[in-house]
Amino acid sequence: MNKENFLSEALCQHQDVLSYFVSRRLAERFSNTAIVEGQEYAFDIEKFERDGQCDIVCVNTLHNQIKTEWMGVGEKIERTYENAWLSVLWKEQLLDVVLLTYVQDGSKDRYHWIIAESPDIAEEFLRAVCEWTSPVKDEIMVFDEGWCSSQKLYEAIKTASFDDLVLPEALKRDIVDDFTRFLASRSLYEQYGIPWKRGVMLTGPPGNGKTHMVKAIVNHLNLPCLYVKNLDSGCGVATGIRRVFNRARRQQPCLIVMEDIDSLIPKNARSFFLNEMDGFAQNTGVIVLATTNYPERLDPAIIDRPSRFDRKYHFNLPQSQERLQYLQTKLHDDAKLSEAGCHRVAELTESFSFAYLKELVLSSLVEWIDNPVRGRMDVVMIKRAAILRGQMKTAQASGTGEISEEEK
Repeated sequence: MNKENFLSEALCQHQDVLSYFVSRRLAERFSNTAIVEGQEYAFDIEKFERDGQCDIVCVNTLHNQIKTEWMGVGEKIERTYENAWLSVLWKEQLLDVVLLTYVQDGSKDRYHWIIAESPDIAEEFLRAVCEWTSPVKDEIMVFDEGWCSSQKLYEAIKTASFDDLVLPEALKRDIVDDFTRFLASRSLYEQYGIPWKRGVMLTGPPGNGKTHMVKAIVNHLNLPCLYVKNLDSGCGVATGIRRVFNRARRQQPCLIVMEDIDSLIPKNARSFFLNEMDGFAQNTGVIVLATTNYPERLDPAIIDRPSRFDRKYHFNLPQSQERLQYLQTKLHDDAKLSEAGCHRVAELTESFSFAYLKELVLSSLVEWIDNPVRGRMDVVMIKRAAILRGQMKTAQASGTGEISEEEK
């Protein structure tokens, strides 16, 4: 085997035979050693090295392809081995690791081969890398046609609090208490032979706090969180569903977050989703937290079967008292409404969602700040409320919906 041309020769093979070609050639070349191969998403050897768990040297007799990505303003540049032959020093053991990235069944994945003196060493290294890198620490794992970590989403979630939610106190208390009781009751579930898993669905019109509630729950529970953005993994939605639940089972207890679940799961993939929710596989410790603006679009088998989503909470439009509370807590100092003005605006915002109330406060502040006189906010906000009501009617008539999905 010509090591210098090995990677390029391998990548010239058809995708259906590529992994077999590499496996056979390596077995011929390293007949007296052990080779462990696989396609494990948790085999993040780059993170393992960054965290000081091993030392890596690229074999310089052949060209190694390294992908360099800009991760955003203020973030570190990230490097990933696309196609490479690595020499790895780990626990005084010298191993070779071959990495090849190619498209198979429409999905781009990275395959690995670990070459070591014995099967035990190779398997121990595989286990060490996966066990070190798979726990979700100070990040949110996002599934968007594959897994990636999101520090930005994690930081946004860490600022979310139940205290910032203007909702009926009974609703907030019921949701928090239910999660708290569930997580504290594992032994009781096991005692009575009940699967220790939970499905929670938040429903209601857009703009009424569902997204904020999800963030507050994730922050409060402090469990590993898997956020599903797009289930199409390149091999179809069914494969994406399987990959999400497989990872959740390995990291339990954990949360799977599926916002706008009605748009995530197409009709032809519903049976796969139902199977993963309560099929033969054990979902011990897995909590699925989903939201939808349109529960009527969901298959009754998803939303009505207790074994799937056994807790449902509806988020209504804010009532007069909640609108009043929102207006009183969001404005301060000279920008505050008078007591009479606050009640008047609360009356004028009947049928406003929290998203519209947020827009009302923001747009009023922008106008008021040009002439920041105490007491002027009453006039400004009453005028802005009328303008927003007109915009809301236009949006509803055209079917475009709410101003923003951020505050669902």
